[in-house]
Amino acid sequence: MYIKIDDPGTEELKDLKKNLLWNQKIFTGESKPNVIRYYLPRFEERDAEQLLISIKEEIEKVTEMAKAKAKG
Repeated sequence: MYIKIDDPGTEELKDLKKNLLWNQKIFTGESKPNVIRYYLPRFEERDAEQLLISIKEEIEKVTEMAKAKAKG
């Protein structure tokens, strides 16, 4: 499964992938810039729902971190 994230900064995308791995236990890879590849041998609807919830949570965290860094 591939998920495109519109216009993230490089650091934000790295933080998102790191947070998904460590906070949500979701292993991802990168196939192209701004695209996260989700690895799961078997994928069911409930997996997709949980994946999207987890990604949303981590995007919100990374966004807040980026805003805090920008304020400096």
